[in-house]
Amino acid sequence: MAEIDRYVRSGGTAGAEEGEAAGRAEGAAKGGAIGGAAGTVAGAVIGQILIPIPGVGAAVGASIGGTLGGAAGKGIGGKKGAKKGREKGLRQGRREARREFRKMHRDKRRKQEASERTARAQIEESNMQARAMKEMSDDQILQRSMTSPGAVFTSGGGAQFDQFERRRFG
Repeated sequence: MAEIDRYVRSGGTAGAEEGEAAGRAEGAAKGGAIGGAAGTVAGAVIGQILIPIPGVGAAVGASIGGTLGGAAGKGIGGKKGAKKGREKGLRQGRREARREFRKMHRDKRRKQEASERTARAQIEESNMQARAMKEMSDDQILQRSMTSPGAVFTSGGGAQFDQFERRRFG
């Protein structure tokens, strides 16, 4: 099972990296929006207090507060989003790696079983031919050796005629 562990670990690492990048972008967007909104409101209130001219203080404060709040929100949200995204990507990457490994293992096993079936069929065919040769009578072996154009060598060694002689005369 070490093979699947390595595969899952590498899939998890890749998923974590992708998740971290996606989470950072998503977190920065959310954090920037929330921080910008909060900074705008807070900046408008503080700006109105510091610059008592109606509307001008609120506008200046909202502008500065929105910029600072958005920047702070992006930083904080990006870090939190990256952490969440990394964890989510790690889980998802491992899950996908396990699924892919199982699929590859299943395909490999099917190919191996098909290869084994073919090999068994070839062995069985060879065994049937050997049985047929063994069941041939001595007369058939002698007749075959006389009608063939030359000496035919068997898997046991020697020509068929020699094999007949060994069987018949020891």
